[in-house]
Amino acid sequence: MRYDFYCKDESCGEVLRDVDMLSTDPYPSCPKCGKPVERLFDQQNITLRGLTTPGRGS
Repeated sequence: MRYDFYCKDESCGEVLRDVDMLSTDPYPSCPKCGKPVERLFDQQNITLRGLTTPGRGS
């Protein structure tokens, strides 16, 4: 399957689109800064500044 991820470091802001992987594979690291990434579930709730979703802060 293909998944979208975003870097958990808000100062980085890297978004990984269409990462081809199995659901049992570990999440990749951010290619830009090397920090952990988080699954991007709802692209419509992302703000471009800080890549925050409602409930995660802004």
